[in-house]
Amino acid sequence: MGELCDEILAHNSMQRKQKLDNHNKDNLSEEFADVIITTLLLAKAMNVDIEKALERKIEKVNKRYE
Repeated sequence: MGELCDEILAHNSMQRKQKLDNHNKDNLSEEFADVIITTLLLAKAMNVDIEKALERKIEKVNKRYE
């Protein structure tokens, strides 16, 4: 998660110059993928039904905008 945050800051030119000079724009998508994969693996290890959890959460979010 920390690496994703660093990439988001760099993408928005909000990192210090030294980090911006070494920034690779391709890393942002990889860090998003890493967070998603890690989250799914953690949910599996903790016996969380991620499909049901997503359905419930999407329902809640949709109700906010009705």
